Amino acid sequence: MSKKVFNHIVAEIKEAKYFALITDSTPDISHEDQLPIICRYCLHGQVYERFLQFLPISSHTGESLCKVTLEVLEANDISISNCRGQSYDNASNMSGKYVGVQARIQELNLLALYVPRVGHSLNLVGKNSVNVCIEAISFFGFIANLYAFFVASPHRWEILLNNSDSTLESLSKTRWSCRDDATSASFFNYSQIYDALSGFVESDDENADTRFDARNLKNQMEKLEIAFMTQFWHEVLDRFNKTSKFLQTAELDLVAGDKMLQSLTEFINEMRNKFDEIQKKCQEVRMFC
Repeated sequence: MSKKVFNHIVAEIKEAKYFALITDSTPDISHEDQLPIICRYCLHGQVYERFLQFLPISSHTGESLCKVTLEVLEANDISISNCRGQSYDNASNMSGKYVGVQARIQELNLLALYVPRVGHSLNLVGKNSVNVCIEAISFFGFIANLYAFFVASPHRWEILLNNSDSTLESLSKTRWSCRDDATSASFFNYSQIYDALSGFVESDDENADTRFDARNLKNQMEKLEIAFMTQFWHEVLDRFNKTSKFLQTAELDLVAGDKMLQSLTEFINEMRNKFDEIQKKCQEVRMFC
């Protein structure tokens, strides 16, 4: 960010006077932890969310993160007394009731109300829901193995591209958008992926290990359980991902966010009654059951 742009953002925050803080530590490409400082404010009737600065950090304690955050604000003459909101993830060093960043800032300013990051909370709901279901864990293990098989060599990846309209995607433990991408890629290219695996199994040019791994994956794709879970999780994660993205929009208000979460809850509850319909869809798209 240029100095001119940075000064413009600081000037806007000061003009708006009241602001909310958004921070979260994240590793950069060199695997060094950084703390992005983001301010959300309303100016001339328009809501803005502006990135302010990246800070290198060596400690993840609430005390340390709070200290560097306050130092940035003070260095730019932005008073913490004008902070009216805080939004972080659910990590204890950020959201902790007694020693988290939000608690330490509230000691300085009781009006700096803390609101947990709803998008991150939604990701945790999905993650924890999967972790208590053995069938779901097994399915996502299959998706991960499918990606690992094709990404293992350029030769395999090329054959996949020659057989499907899109590539496979890797999974992420917390980012459910990645799981949506991975499941959707398998759903929309199910038969093409199956054909690619069949080609490996039947080819005399492939080594025994490759043919063995391809046959195991192919056999799994022939099972009703895998076909069903592919259809089911495609629908669920597509809705999860759309809701999560909506909850992260800068223009979001509490009423719209609440309605979106209620809609997602109703959708998930309705899925309980759609198992027969999902099985029928599996047959209609010619999945190998």
